[in-house]
Amino acid sequence: MCIRLLKVIKLKKRINRRKKGSVFEYKVRDYLKELGCFVTRSTVSRFPDLIAITPLVDQIELSENKGNNPAIWAEPGVWFVECKSNKYLNRKEKKALKELRQKYDIVPFVAYPRYSVYSKKKDNIILEEVK
Repeated sequence: MCIRLLKVIKLKKRINRRKKGSVFEYKVRDYLKELGCFVTRSTVSRFPDLIAITPLVDQIELSENKGNNPAIWAEPGVWFVECKSNKYLNRKEKKALKELRQKYDIVPFVAYPRYSVYSKKKDNIILEEVK
């Protein structure tokens, strides 16, 4: 009885972690779509979590559109985004993102929440370039 109960508790924790991660991935996806990117999400926890294609923007549009973070479009191209609800990117993932950068000339990012994953604040998502 006790062993069975422990297995159920461990299973619930795993499901909650997975749900927490996918909730955050959807928030990042929606945020990037709002910024005008074409975004696709990898299912079943594949690497990277999101692939975003940034739009080509004229310099004139950049100067007129200062409210929408124009620094983001300084380098249009393909972004690989790894979403982390705990802000921790392990060595293996960091190495893989660096290899992708060298091999495909892409911009790898890690996304993590400023507050809680479930926070409804607009400025909750931080995108940090992996160098």
